[in-house]
Amino acid sequence: MPRPMDHQHATLFKDLTVPLSGLRTAFAEDPTAEGESAAESGAPEQSIRIHRPNGNQTELPASAVHAFTVGKKAALSSTEVHRFRQLNEVLIRSLAARLSLFLRTEFGMEQSSLEIVDLQRYAKDFPAKRHLILFRIQPLDAIGAIDISKHLGLTMADRMLGGKGFAVNPDRVIREVESAMIDQVAQLTLREWSKYWKFEEPLRVTLLGHEEDPLHVPVSGDDETFYHISINADVGDCMDQIQMLLPVRGLDPLLR
Repeated sequence: MPRPMDHQHATLFKDLTVPLSGLRTAFAEDPTAEGESAAESGAPEQSIRIHRPNGNQTELPASAVHAFTVGKKAALSSTEVHRFRQLNEVLIRSLAARLSLFLRTEFGMEQSSLEIVDLQRYAKDFPAKRHLILFRIQPLDAIGAIDISKHLGLTMADRMLGGKGFAVNPDRVIREVESAMIDQVAQLTLREWSKYWKFEEPLRVTLLGHEEDPLHVPVSGDDETFYHISINADVGDCMDQIQMLLPVRGLDPLLR
C-alpha cells in the first residue's frame, strides 16, 4: 500500500509542478541589508519569489527586484540615441565653420547616420586599406578612431600645403607630410568635439597612431561595440565621408 506523502515532500512536489508562466523568479539583494527602505504605497505591494545564491528562497517587494541584461553591451535608449544624434548635428555644423576658417575655404559637413556596430561589421562595410587615426579620450580612458577617406584627406592636405584643393589624385599613396596634415585636422576635430561635452572634468583627446585595418582598432573585449557616426563632407571638388568610431561602454558615463 503506498505511503502517504509527508508535508515536506508534498510542498516540494507542489513547487516543482507550478507552471513556469505562473512563477516569477529573480536574483536580488535584500534592500534592508543595504540600508534601503521599501517603497511606501497605499496598497499592498506585489511580492516576488527570489532565489538567493546560497539556494534559499524568499519573498521580496516587486520594487526591490531590478532586471539586468547579462552579457549585452551598454547602449543608449532610443530617446537617448535621438538626443545624441541631435547634439552631434549641432556640433558638426559648428565644426564645419571651424574647419572652413582653418582651411581658408568652404568646408561642408553633415551627419549622415548614427548607429551601433562592432568592428567585424565595420570592416565589412569599410574594408582595408583605411586611414584610421586612433585616439584616447581621458578621463574616460576610451579608445576610438576617426576614419578620413583617402580622397578627402589628400584634398585637405593639398589645401594646407598651399594648393587649391582641386583635382587631387585619390589613388596615390599618402606621403608622411600629408599624413601629418591630416592628423592636424583630426586633432582639431576631436578637440572641438571634446570641448562641446560637459563632464565632471574636462575631456582631453590624445592621438595614438594609425591603422589601415579596422579589425586592429584596440578593444576591451570581443563584444566591444562602437557608436558609428558617418559624416558627409565636401571641400573643393571632393565629396566624401568621415567616419567616427566611439566606444559604447567608454562613452556611457558621458552620455547618461
